[in-house]
Amino acid sequence: MNCYKKSVTELTLEQLVDIIASSGDKLKASQPPVDQEVRNKSKAWGVVNFLSLAYDDYVAARALFLNNMLPQGCALAATSVEKYLKALIAIRGNSCHGHLSKRLFKNVENYQPNLWEDLNSDYLEFLAKAYELRYLDNKETGFGIVINKYRCLAELDRTIALIDKGFELKVGTKPFKTRFQTESQAKSEALCKENGLLLGIPKDVYFRKENHVLEMWVGLDGKIWTLKYVTKYVQDIGSFMKQPQVSLTATGLRGQVTGG
Repeated sequence: MNCYKKSVTELTLEQLVDIIASSGDKLKASQPPVDQEVRNKSKAWGVVNFLSLAYDDYVAARALFLNNMLPQGCALAATSVEKYLKALIAIRGNSCHGHLSKRLFKNVENYQPNLWEDLNSDYLEFLAKAYELRYLDNKETGFGIVINKYRCLAELDRTIALIDKGFELKVGTKPFKTRFQTESQAKSEALCKENGLLLGIPKDVYFRKENHVLEMWVGLDGKIWTLKYVTKYVQDIGSFMKQPQVSLTATGLRGQVTGG
């Protein structure tokens, strides 16, 4: 697994202030941070606050997933990842409107290519699509999504841990820990409950448990169909973006179909 470039992420708060204040959109991603007079402390703390809001969305998403509220969990997972990525590009003074957009992804790829290589772009596209589940009244026939509880949760845990580890901030000479880093060290239940990554559980072992799946699709005349079922273990194959296509008589499934 690749790591962030040290020159970009091991910053004092003062350096972070300098970068945000002086860079704007003109600063190249390849340029290292430089020591300058502190000119915009409020914006620097804005980045830190952004990380805190992102963490709140993250643990809320975890709680929703663990309580089988899968569409709601996906929506908050999407806003959490969005805020983490926007906090990352804000270090260079950049901003990006919208949610998990292609422009945001390109900003991250340009600024931190090593990180982008390690992120699962298929999962990020899935979260962008899942965010649309907030409103289904304007979706065309054929729109569909498959939400696999533990597969989605495991990838969310991996994504947040991967992004957050790059933020190594200091206030003066003292380390300044992010909420994720503090809560991870404290072994917070909200963060660590069924978190295979933090608990050191191999993925193949973690996925050997009963799993909930929700499939949703828009049929003719805009009718929305949902299929909820339980599998004996987590199926970790194929794209997160796959369309619903489960047979109701498939072995090992039990569930309920609702429409309208």
